[in-house]
Amino acid sequence: MDTSCLRGPLLFALLILATRASTEITNSPGTNLWHLDAINECPITPNTTGLGVTVYLVDTGCRTDHYEFVDADIENFVLPDFKPQFEDTLGSGTHMASMIVGKDVGFAKNVKVRCIRVYDEEGKSTEKELIDGIRIAQTMHLEDTSATIPVLLMTSVPKEQREVVNWECYDEQLGALTMKETCVDPWREYSGFNPYCEQDITNCRNRLDRAMEDAFTSGFHVITSAGNNGGDACDFSPSRVEFGLKFGSFDQNGQVWSSSNTGPCIDVFAPGVGVTGAWNSGKSAYIHDREKTSTAAALGTAVVAKILEANPTLTTENLRQALDAAAKTEDDGKLFLNIPCVPTPTPEPTPTPEPTPSPAPTASPAPTAAPAPPTAAPVPPTAAPAPPTAAPAPPTA
Repeated sequence: MDTSCLRGPLLFALLILATRASTEITNSPGTNLWHLDAINECPITPNTTGLGVTVYLVDTGCRTDHYEFVDADIENFVLPDFKPQFEDTLGSGTHMASMIVGKDVGFAKNVKVRCIRVYDEEGKSTEKELIDGIRIAQTMHLEDTSATIPVLLMTSVPKEQREVVNWECYDEQLGALTMKETCVDPWREYSGFNPYCEQDITNCRNRLDRAMEDAFTSGFHVITSAGNNGGDACDFSPSRVEFGLKFGSFDQNGQVWSSSNTGPCIDVFAPGVGVTGAWNSGKSAYIHDREKTSTAAALGTAVVAKILEANPTLTTENLRQALDAAAKTEDDGKLFLNIPCVPTPTPEPTPTPEPTPSPAPTASPAPTAAPAPPTAAPVPPTAAPAPPTAAPAPPTA
């Protein structure tokens, strides 16, 4: 019997079993919460807990009845195609949410978390479903009357789980945007000829990147994970977006995880290997050996929320500068969120408008001097008196 056709499925099954066998799940968080120690060597901002910040977590949904969320403000929303399965069936969203608001394992316990499930039970999602998740986050924020600061937390899209990707492409002849459907896209946007798809995507932009940019321009801080491909984060969506904060993973020994994407598109590395967090398999289930950049992004989100509570007017660029200033720089230039002490960032001052100068008063004309009075005419000199008349001559003798 030829068993060669079974080799692929068999190896895949063995890989799944090996992955599950290495996963340590218990009913207690234990005591090795090194991720909190790593980012809490000095209080980020004294007495802050993320109050006033809402995180919209676009991932697998959350198990909201877990012990870690007993005091948390956390809700689930599921795309209509996935109903009535509201809860997390994969564990990723539950673990990430616990990094933020978990009673024992979280770092910013007063953040509001809104879990938006965009993955099915097999962990697959389409581009449309991911974009729908972002749109739902925007709608939920518009309907939120509490005026909290919105943060969009996006996880990386697994390369093997992507399907068709649509691009918005500028057609020079038409002078307008057109749609182009391509194969799976692991390449950088605006990259010209895509060797993976054997298609030209010059002047094109990925629609998922565009949807995240729409959220950013509408007021969201966008945070993404680096991705777990062991490559250049600039080659993957969403970690390549320039307007977001991107987090890679390091382990308890301060080493970058080998599968974490790296490169210039990553802002900072945070704990993401062997991190204890809540799991979806039970109300008190914990996983202790999870290795994902999404964990690092969740912890980075908690740090950002604490900073925003104290400084709600900060821009994303302000936050990037604060994280850069606080992180520990390694010899190779990588920044680690192993915070000795994060200074309180100063928001960019709002420029004071120049006062409009008042018009100068019109000068009153100088008074015309009164003409000098006319000089009196000189008095004519008095005529000299006439000389005396000569005496008459004496008579002749």
